[in-house]
Amino acid sequence: MSDVIKLSEKQLAVIGILREADGPMFASDIAAQDPVLFEKGEKSVNPLMTHLVAKYGLVEKAEAAKEVQDKEGNTVTRTYKTYSLTELGREAVVEGR
Repeated sequence: MSDVIKLSEKQLAVIGILREADGPMFASDIAAQDPVLFEKGEKSVNPLMTHLVAKYGLVEKAEAAKEVQDKEGNTVTRTYKTYSLTELGREAVVEGR
């Protein structure tokens, strides 16, 4: 693909993290890779995915179970979205705006 896709700094970081990942990642795991950039944790990552999935087609989402602590400190299993690169996301030329 010869077209360059212009992305924000945070979107570029997400693509870079996913390119280095071995497989799908939860938003919280993506945020943990750069806690300064993603200062609000997964709440910083989830909105970025809307454009990366729907507008650009660089990322695909699925669901997976993850064990987390509830408010009482109990370990519970919850379902969360996972994100991974599409073929376009692996091959596209991306740069900052």
